[in-house]
Amino acid sequence: MSDMDGDCKKEPSSEEQVKPKPCCENQHEVLQLDENANLQAFSTEVNPTFFVAFVHSFVQPILFADQAFVHNTYYSPPIPDKDIQVLFQTFLI
Repeated sequence: MSDMDGDCKKEPSSEEQVKPKPCCENQHEVLQLDENANLQAFSTEVNPTFFVAFVHSFVQPILFADQAFVHNTYYSPPIPDKDIQVLFQTFLI
């Protein structure tokens, strides 16, 4: 037990102590680039099915939109017929 008391009272060395960092510290990194690296060419292949679906969904409505379409803003919907079930209070349960 007496050996343990001596170890606890020993002061840590400067390597073991945690020192606070200054608030403004410049940081930098050095990157070593391999200039002899072989760069692979990037090739693209267009799937014809995707291309046709894309054109049909996004391009065609813009190019071929019917500009002469007239909305009738003064349309009044027809008056609905009388609902016989509500009129006679007969409902299926």
